[in-house]
Amino acid sequence: MLLISTISVDELKAQHGTRFHAVFLYQFTKYLEWPNEPNEFNIGVLGESEIIDELNRMAELKSSSSVKYTVTKYTSVSQMVRNSNIIYIPNVATNQVGTVMTAIPPKGVLVITEKEGVADKGGHVNLVFEEGRLIMEVAKEKMDAAGFQMSNQLKRFAKII
Repeated sequence: MLLISTISVDELKAQHGTRFHAVFLYQFTKYLEWPNEPNEFNIGVLGESEIIDELNRMAELKSSSSVKYTVTKYTSVSQMVRNSNIIYIPNVATNQVGTVMTAIPPKGVLVITEKEGVADKGGHVNLVFEEGRLIMEVAKEKMDAAGFQMSNQLKRFAKII
C-alpha cells in the first residue's frame, strides 16, 4: 500500500518557519562584518513570537567562551533598542518597524522582519517564503549605512532590494 501525503507551504511555514528564521539569525552573526565586532549578541524580539523558544535553544548551543548569545522578549521599543544588537520583528509587530528604525543607533543594530512586502519599508533584512523557499531580502543601502558588510556567502543567498 502506498500512502502519499502532501504538505502545503502554509503548513511547512508553520512547522519549520521559526526554525529556519532562527538559523538565519545566527548565521548573520557569522557572515556579516559588524561595525563594532561584538562578542555578545543580544537578540531582541518585539512582542510575542514562536521564534523565542527556538532562539533560546540555539543560544544554548551556539554560545561559547568567545561569543555569547542571549534572547530577550521586549514589549517596549525604547527598551529593546538600548539593549539589542539584533532586533527581530515578527508579523504581529510589523506596524512598529518604522518606530524601531528611527529609534535605533545609526550603526551596529541589525533589524530583521518576517512579513511579505515589508522589506522596502522597514528593516535591513526580511525573511519571507516565496514559492515554498525561504528568501532573505536584503536592503543593501540600509545595511551599508548601518555599517554592515555582507560576506560573499551571504550575498549568494540574498535577494538584494
